[in-house]
Amino acid sequence: MEKDRREGRHPSQSYKEDELLYDVLDLWIAGQETTAITVLWGLMHLIKNPSVIEKIRAELHLITNGNRSVSLSDKDHTPYLNWTVLFDPGRYEEGGKELEQRIIPFGIGKRSCIGETLAKAEIYLILANMISRYNIREDPEVPIDLKTTTPIGMMHRPRNFNIILELLKY
Repeated sequence: MEKDRREGRHPSQSYKEDELLYDVLDLWIAGQETTAITVLWGLMHLIKNPSVIEKIRAELHLITNGNRSVSLSDKDHTPYLNWTVLFDPGRYEEGGKELEQRIIPFGIGKRSCIGETLAKAEIYLILANMISRYNIREDPEVPIDLKTTTPIGMMHRPRNFNIILELLKY
């Protein structure tokens, strides 16, 4: 559209408004679905590792004192949570190099995800605020299955699971 404008053509001659609407809708849906699935996987793995949740909660409590929500400005003060949320293939001892080349969560180059920064911020804020406000446990009647997935295009959604949330009282 910008190129058309510079060349003296009206943008609507080459790019229709409904095409723009569909493109924006594609970006919105793609971003929402992938971020939601990432949060679900993160919750599942955190619930299976309650000691990690407790360590994150302690870190968050030092910053918020239980009196406020976690914000992006807190990110520099939450190294353990950042480490937990950030996928780093180099952490894996066995086949780390090989794995590093295969997993590129947000792509690279011209085809990289334009929503990477927003997605990382959303994931950080959702998980941080859930952990700081709630005791999160697995529902013993519906155990979490980390292996069974439902393919959705190129993504694998975790199998439905239940959790128990209890509001923390400080």
